[in-house]
Amino acid sequence: LLEGFLYSIPKEEKAHMITPYEQFLTSLDSEDKTMIYYYVNNHMALQKTAKELHLHRNTLTHRLGKLEKDFNLDLKNMTHVIFLYTMILFLNDL
Repeated sequence: LLEGFLYSIPKEEKAHMITPYEQFLTSLDSEDKTMIYYYVNNHMALQKTAKELHLHRNTLTHRLGKLEKDFNLDLKNMTHVIFLYTMILFLNDL
């Protein structure tokens, strides 16, 4: 549902929205993006996300913590998570 709505936004608008965050977003590797995708789709459930990514829960927690620290995010806050997820989807669609 969210993805369908986001994909309906014109690419020009998406490009405009991600411009302030482009450096941050391009610094994310594919592993980080995949982790965020699974984290969102598992409703921020660490155990389920770790299992689907074949990671130990502590490894997932460590990686999320690194993103939080590096980019000043709170990935326990749904607003921050959805923001990051949306920006990743926008970047991937350009």
